[in-house]
Amino acid sequence: MRERPKRLRIRFICNAHAVGGGEFSSSYLMSELARLGHDVFLSPCLSVNPKYPKPEGTEIRIPYTQEPEQSCDLLVFYANDHAYKLEQNKQAWLAAMAAARQTVAVINFVAGQAVHEWFASRLSKVIFLNTTKEKEFFEKAKGFTGCSIVLPPPVDLKQFLEIQPDYSKISFIRHSRIFSKYNPEETIQLVHEYGRLVPDAMFWFMPGPGFLRPLAQTNANIRLLQWNEKHVPQFLSHGSVFWYRLPSSLHDQGPRVIVEAMASGIPCIADNRDGAKDRITPESGWLCDSLGDHVAAVRSIVDDPSLLRRKGEAARERAIANFKPERWMEVLLSDSSLQHRPDEELKSG
Repeated sequence: MRERPKRLRIRFICNAHAVGGGEFSSSYLMSELARLGHDVFLSPCLSVNPKYPKPEGTEIRIPYTQEPEQSCDLLVFYANDHAYKLEQNKQAWLAAMAAARQTVAVINFVAGQAVHEWFASRLSKVIFLNTTKEKEFFEKAKGFTGCSIVLPPPVDLKQFLEIQPDYSKISFIRHSRIFSKYNPEETIQLVHEYGRLVPDAMFWFMPGPGFLRPLAQTNANIRLLQWNEKHVPQFLSHGSVFWYRLPSSLHDQGPRVIVEAMASGIPCIADNRDGAKDRITPESGWLCDSLGDHVAAVRSIVDDPSLLRRKGEAARERAIANFKPERWMEVLLSDSSLQHRPDEELKSG
């Protein structure tokens, strides 16, 4: 492939009509690429939400389906759920990819129709947030001959690295924007089990799910905040252990919240699957195969309180070493094969 010019024209096609982890990530990437001196513009999938975190130095245009052909050096598709809508916009995509010197897809949610041959065969690179999703893509994708790599979500770690957790007490903390990330019965059961093991423990939720309100009315140790009531780093400063039990049917690819917690020096208790499995190690937290494993993890902290500090410090060290968001710039801007790293694997299709 021809050598890239130093100043690139970079087009992003991604969601901007919602405000969630994927939107924060794509906005961050655009801001950083613009800061590096590239010409970056966003062609949103649909509309632009007034609360969308507008990327600095980036021009926001009309939806890509309404935009005339736009030539660029690099086209980045940060997929989210728009991966389900490629077929209905096939002609717009064929024109967009034909006008780009290179197309990179970020499969951060589902592969959807990105596995179809007409789309996959035109990709030079695909970025995944975990190895499970990467494997699923290769099992279904047709005609893909590019490279793939697994990276943790692009999170600016600076504010989280400044947090100093209080390891002298057990304080459970969790934030999840979507309430479907809770199994109400299991969550209530774990609150009771954790409370039995650690009677004076605090429980922090942002936002607080409604099904916990009756319990919070009788237990002052349960704090239910509104969404964005506190800045996320400030919220995490209340915790010493992050817990992330998900419904069995829900898959969280990053998860961004675990990257933030680990960078904050907070060890995580999470399900042994999806993105958590790629982020958490035995030294930096607990990966659980059952509800009983989640309870056993807390019991181990009660039996050895020094675990919080040891695993928390290891979690931060792992975040510093392996979760660098700058790695995304290297991957997006590089044409060459990338070196294997502990949490990242590049391979050809």
